[in-house]
Amino acid sequence: MAAAVTAVPQGRSASPAPAIASDQGDVWARRFAFDLQGGLGTPYGLLGASFEWTPVRFFTLAMGVGDNGVGPQLAVLPRVRLVLDRMAIALGVGPSWGPYTTSDGSLGFFDPSWIGTYDGLWLNADLSVEERWPFGLEMRQYLGVATVAYAESVQCQTAGSYCPGAESQMGKTLPYLGLAVGYAFGRTR
Repeated sequence: MAAAVTAVPQGRSASPAPAIASDQGDVWARRFAFDLQGGLGTPYGLLGASFEWTPVRFFTLAMGVGDNGVGPQLAVLPRVRLVLDRMAIALGVGPSWGPYTTSDGSLGFFDPSWIGTYDGLWLNADLSVEERWPFGLEMRQYLGVATVAYAESVQCQTAGSYCPGAESQMGKTLPYLGLAVGYAFGRTR
């Protein structure tokens, strides 16, 4: 039986190269994040941006601004998360403020008798799936509901028509769907 001989150049080891680590520690240990937000009816409007502070891996406080097509939106949304390696499931609850337009029409299927613009304080709740990569990229898809907690300053946009008062908007609830993509940075430890 012949023995196989492997030539190893001088200064090199015949042992296999060490595996390159695929993660750079706990991806949820990054303390800050900046995200671009987009979606339908989100607390940040149609398009927005948020800054997040994460003092511990299972809690984040997000603060952001955006535009909903009628005017600016401001939002503060704390989230708690169940971390599952690089992914997490999170629940967020918080207020947002901004103008919105509504009517007695239904998505343009018939001409409304009134169209009104209100300034509203919304209470938002959403469920999200988050993912972070070792180099800092993060993405979050979220689905939620927003309820008008306070409304004021109705402006009727249909000449000669009557718009219901702001009190008629209290309790109005709408669904929302959003996507956030951003970069997490800074370490907590």
